[in-house]
Amino acid sequence: RYYARELRKVFPKLAMVSHFHNDFDLAAINTIVALQEGMEGFSVSVNGIGERAGNAALHNVAVTLKVLYGIQIPNFRYDKLKELSELVESYSGMPIRPNEPAVGRNVFAHESGIHTHGMLKDPQTYEPIPHDLLGVKTRFVYGKHTGMALVEDLFKKYAKDISNKNIEVTKELKTNVLQKIKEKREKMAEREIASKAINKYRKILSEIELDENEVLEIIYSLGDEK
Repeated sequence: RYYARELRKVFPKLAMVSHFHNDFDLAAINTIVALQEGMEGFSVSVNGIGERAGNAALHNVAVTLKVLYGIQIPNFRYDKLKELSELVESYSGMPIRPNEPAVGRNVFAHESGIHTHGMLKDPQTYEPIPHDLLGVKTRFVYGKHTGMALVEDLFKKYAKDISNKNIEVTKELKTNVLQKIKEKREKMAEREIASKAINKYRKILSEIELDENEVLEIIYSLGDEK
């Protein structure tokens, strides 16, 4: 805030654009503060891609301005942010974290009992960003933290189908279903599916980077041609 304010004082008529890197995870809020102090524009990148920890992310800045400050960018397609994020993921080979604000896979997903219970009563309990703004849907994830409220909601949702299969719904059945959900999730963890995928991704990243030894090989090969 101090630097943006001082720069505006020194150059009162000069159009200014901020450009922040995210080394301390402050790029988005610094961008907004710079706007508050009179900078007319800002530099961002899709998914925050950039050197080191990256740049201010488009989705963070745009959604924060809209939801927290009531500032809507004219003609901006907020409902395309997730689609754009996934497109850049595929082109760049750099996936965003599942809990990335606004566009992450888990932002509108709920598993723990207290969260799902609250969401079933009022979505605003745990979703400060309206999911319809981004054109996405709230989803419930079943796992070791799932509570009975979500299981009961599922029984209600598919009551007709369950009844057509002549299944008697009892408290014992619901309890057993909840236990099976937790057991299945634990078995998946024991198979280390996630860690294997992460290790594979790390290997891929190392294979698409050039280190200094590979550059030296280029130097030597081109030098030999002369």
